[in-house]
Amino acid sequence: MDIWSVGCTFYELITGHALFKAGNYQELLKLFIKVLGKPTEESLSFIKNEHAKKFILSMPDAPKRKPTQDVKYSNPLALDLIDRCLEFNPDKRITVEEALAHPYLKALHDPNDEPAFDKQVDFSFEKANLSLAELKRMVLEDINIVNKEMGEETYDVDKIMEKVK
Repeated sequence: MDIWSVGCTFYELITGHALFKAGNYQELLKLFIKVLGKPTEESLSFIKNEHAKKFILSMPDAPKRKPTQDVKYSNPLALDLIDRCLEFNPDKRITVEEALAHPYLKALHDPNDEPAFDKQVDFSFEKANLSLAELKRMVLEDINIVNKEMGEETYDVDKIMEKVK
């Protein structure tokens, strides 16, 4: 689960606008620093690319702040969850399990009904030059694998793919 994306999406749902809208990665890093503050060298230990680390450290100083600092919203627990999702350092960012147990989600949280995904994900298809139809077939076949394991209805992939052509 990409907790950072959850935080960005939740922020946008509450405020009605994107928090980080940039045209390229350099603009995006500048926005991160403007919104979150400039990270310390120690907090950048997760970055393995020395060029990227030097670029961030060369940015002007900006005080650490919460991404929701200027947001007016009736539920401070929602803002706290967003802030914890948008921690710059992924090692300090809230985990999925912690997010599900966050007080904001108390009414929805049921540890007995929140199964963890324990399979390996194969992203090798990203390197292949697939057509849209091939990609759709792969997605449907993967959905069928999960549905079969869960005892749910599966799709007739060939029949669906006939309609795609």
